Amino acid sequence: MVEVAALEQQQNNARAMIYRWLSSLFSREIESQSLALLQGEEGELLFRQLSFQPELRDTSLALQDRLKGILTEEQRLHLAADYCGLFIVAGKFCVSPYAGAYLQRLDSGEDPPLFGPMHQHIVVNLKTMGFEVDKSFPEPADHIGVLLAYMAELCQQGSGAQQQQFMTDYLLSWQDDFSTQIERFDQGGFYVCLAKFYGLWLQLDKQWLRDG
Repeated sequence: MVEVAALEQQQNNARAMIYRWLSSLFSREIESQSLALLQGEEGELLFRQLSFQPELRDTSLALQDRLKGILTEEQRLHLAADYCGLFIVAGKFCVSPYAGAYLQRLDSGEDPPLFGPMHQHIVVNLKTMGFEVDKSFPEPADHIGVLLAYMAELCQQGSGAQQQQFMTDYLLSWQDDFSTQIERFDQGGFYVCLAKFYGLWLQLDKQWLRDG
C-alpha cells in the first residue's frame, strides 16, 4: 500500500511539472535563461521523458527540434515577437489567452472585459479549494497561465474528482477553440506545435484521471 501511494505521488509530481511547464510557456515569452535550460541537459531530460509516452512522442520531439533551432538572439527575439503578437497585442490576429473570451463571449461578439465575470467566478472557485490567485502575476484568474498553474497545484494537493472537474470546466472546455485560433494566426509555428502538444496532453491526462 505504501509503495502504491509513493508511485501515485511520483506520477502526480510529474503531472504537476508538465502543467507548470505549460503554464510558463503560455504565460510569457521565452527568455534567454529559459531557452538555455530547455536546450541544455534539463530540457533533454524533459523531452526524453515526454517522448516515452507514445501519444506525446511526435509533438514533444517537434517542440524540442524547434527550440534547438533557435541559435541566435535574433531568432529568440523573433519567437518573443510571435508570443507578443499572439497573446498580448490587441488586434484581429491576436489569440485571447483568457477563458472568458471563449466561454462568456458577449452578445456583441466582443470579448468580455478583463477581470470580468469569468475572472470573479474562477477566483471564488479557487478559494473554495483553498487557493488564491498569485499576486505576482498581474493577469486575470482566467488567463491560461494561471489556470495551468492551479491545475499543477491540484495534481499535488487535490482529489481526483477536483482535478477532473477543474480540467473539464476550465481547460478542456475551450482548448479546441484556443488551439484553432493559434493555428490560424501563429506565423512562426512554435505555438502551433505547443498548442497541439497541450491538447494531446489534456486528453492523455483526462484518461489517466478517469482510469485512476
